[in-house]
Amino acid sequence: MIEKMLSKIKDSSALEVQFRLGHKTIAKIKNEWLEIDQNSLGLSEWEDLKDLCLSNADKLNLETKGHVRGVFKSFDQSWSFSFAEYKDCLKAFFSVIPSFQVAQYIQSPLFWEFVRKKSGLFIVTGEKGQGKSLIVRDLIHEMTKDSPKLIAIHGQFSTLSMINADSVMHLSEEVLAWDCSHPIYDGVDQVIVDFNSVKNWDKWIRFCEEGRSVIITISGLSVENCIDYIRTQLHNNYELLHRFYKVLNGICYQKVVGVREGAIHEYLLVKDSERSNLITQSYENFIAQIQQNESLKNHYQSLNQSIIQALIRRRLDVKTAFQVSNHPDELDLQLKKMGL
Repeated sequence: MIEKMLSKIKDSSALEVQFRLGHKTIAKIKNEWLEIDQNSLGLSEWEDLKDLCLSNADKLNLETKGHVRGVFKSFDQSWSFSFAEYKDCLKAFFSVIPSFQVAQYIQSPLFWEFVRKKSGLFIVTGEKGQGKSLIVRDLIHEMTKDSPKLIAIHGQFSTLSMINADSVMHLSEEVLAWDCSHPIYDGVDQVIVDFNSVKNWDKWIRFCEEGRSVIITISGLSVENCIDYIRTQLHNNYELLHRFYKVLNGICYQKVVGVREGAIHEYLLVKDSERSNLITQSYENFIAQIQQNESLKNHYQSLNQSIIQALIRRRLDVKTAFQVSNHPDELDLQLKKMGL
């Protein structure tokens, strides 16, 4: 019964699924939660779901801690999952692990040139469940393709946790508070911080100032929202904020459209000559200036530009394009100018 339901969910191209004891199973399909099963999930089905997805060790953790996370593969589709049992609330949440690579959709040589810089800060942002860890995995691949690096990863359970290589060191959350001069970081070329929020900015900026590469994930609604979040965090420390801008190489925002449609992206690449403008100008004026400068406009890609590329390549239909755009009126105007 459970495997039939998972097959149905896969065929529907759902991105997220929630199983809850005593309730109908629902799945998020094209940003809408829809009922997958007409009947409420029974106790026997709940136990079948645990038997299908959880190892004996996982079941023990669920019983003793009340929650467990992991990865499950079904019908050539991988899912990250969480199970929680708390009093009368027995719930399992599944989120698709997309199989695409970011390089499929971001084909700008300049973007990858900035990603491969040996030092500096690169930020990956997006809403929860939009594959930020997946982007980081692909960035790591690009950074180490021609030049092997020793990498330290700070992160909760994600696709990054499954990287098993001699050059990759997984560090616990406890290490986040340790000083950047701690011997555990000796020899490390690249530091990954995958927690969707950031504490101890001075530590990560200091790594960049030492000539290392740092990638951080931050939850956000856009590149601008990500910058606003950081400015809010550092507004009482202008010197640290100034240092942040000096080491920032770029920010990439991802929105997953669907299993088949893939993802769309907004990104900002920070050129050395433009750092002072980013510090002193409003974000809106800074982007407008870049877009008007022929030599700089390829340093920024809006979400609508990514959507238009997806339309031209027929990855998206027009209806979906307007649904996922943050600025549909602007998208409509751009499409009319292009005669689309």
